[in-house]
Amino acid sequence: MPSPSSTIVDLAQARRHFIKGQLEPQGVHDKSLHHAFTVVPRELFLEPRLQPLAYTDEDLLLLPTPKRFAISPRKLGKLLAALNLKRNEKVLFIGFNTGYSIAIGQELGLKVYGVEEHSLLFSFALDALQTYLDKFYDARNIEDYFLIEEKKHTEGLPEHAPYDAIVVQGGIETVPQSLLSQLRPMGQLVCISENNPKGVVLYDACGHTRSICFEKSALLQGFEKQEIFTL
Repeated sequence: MPSPSSTIVDLAQARRHFIKGQLEPQGVHDKSLHHAFTVVPRELFLEPRLQPLAYTDEDLLLLPTPKRFAISPRKLGKLLAALNLKRNEKVLFIGFNTGYSIAIGQELGLKVYGVEEHSLLFSFALDALQTYLDKFYDARNIEDYFLIEEKKHTEGLPEHAPYDAIVVQGGIETVPQSLLSQLRPMGQLVCISENNPKGVVLYDACGHTRSICFEKSALLQGFEKQEIFTL
């Protein structure tokens, strides 16, 4: 059995290899993104059984019912790279699950907001983010760094809109107007679309789309296509 210290070293090495082995081959060369993914240890945001898988290139099952996955860090990197974010831009993270993307946003120098609708995941994220702040910022007050709430994904946080960008962390079949209306006129929403166009897709505030690259992900609750029944 490896010792705890060797496990920490292995994960640190895996984090560095992730940049060279996964992000760069996918065309993600932004140095600020590289720095954020290098600084934030993803294992802090996973329960112990999943920590050895922190930098594998796969989505991780967090909850069996309803099924919730944490998208791979490679996919998160591609979503963020598609937005070409600048420091101090205002970004809303939808379905942030255990809080990893919130910490990445903080390291990017963004004004970070987020919603997570599952109470268990939200509670885990609060604890993980507090550990992250304690470790890297010697800080106790989460609200001084980011604003996150437990509420339905499709509602967003309209009281703090407009946003420069919205990041939906999971597959979608449809984007509700309630989120697009929270974008600035030149803002963009990025997601992994399961409809045409498929893959990493950018939406503008009017609902127009631009396809970036192919990816797949499990559907996030609330973004399923609604069936229409007619008599």
